[in-house]
Amino acid sequence: MSRAIRLVSGSMDATLKRTRDLLSDEFGMDVMRVVRTSKHVDLLVLRDVTAIVGVGGAINLLMAFSFEYSMLDELTRRMVPDEARARLKWDTYRREAALEIVNIVAGHCTEDWQSDADIIPLSPPVVIEQARSIHRPHAARFACIALETAHGHFDINFIGPADLFDDDLNYIEQTD
Repeated sequence: MSRAIRLVSGSMDATLKRTRDLLSDEFGMDVMRVVRTSKHVDLLVLRDVTAIVGVGGAINLLMAFSFEYSMLDELTRRMVPDEARARLKWDTYRREAALEIVNIVAGHCTEDWQSDADIIPLSPPVVIEQARSIHRPHAARFACIALETAHGHFDINFIGPADLFDDDLNYIEQTD
């Protein structure tokens, strides 16, 4: 019995589009440069603050948004009103901004990934700071979209099972 393979959705394309839309529509920021890396990546080098969310269901991958401080600080300034900033430490606001951004983008992406019968659950996102890298587990595939804006850089990293994704982390549905 042979298996037919059908490309279901473009995980990276959907995420890039939703991220660009968020930056432009909500923050008035343009992405000046995009670099995609997906083949033969064994190590994800992380930036200063990384927010990670798990995407379940048929998609089954991790998305890790990894920000330079300068980029995340600018996003945080645009998200948090001046009068509210005095109530908490800046680091707290910065972490919350990272969590909110990954939640918004991943949430909007579920609309792109969802088929009629599937529900795409998201795990609660977590933030890690000053982690330097993630080594690729044997059965995983890594991919990265590096974005550059006038305010700094950030990466959107994808980690998924190698047997479920092509080199660009597009989900592949296997049918009989």
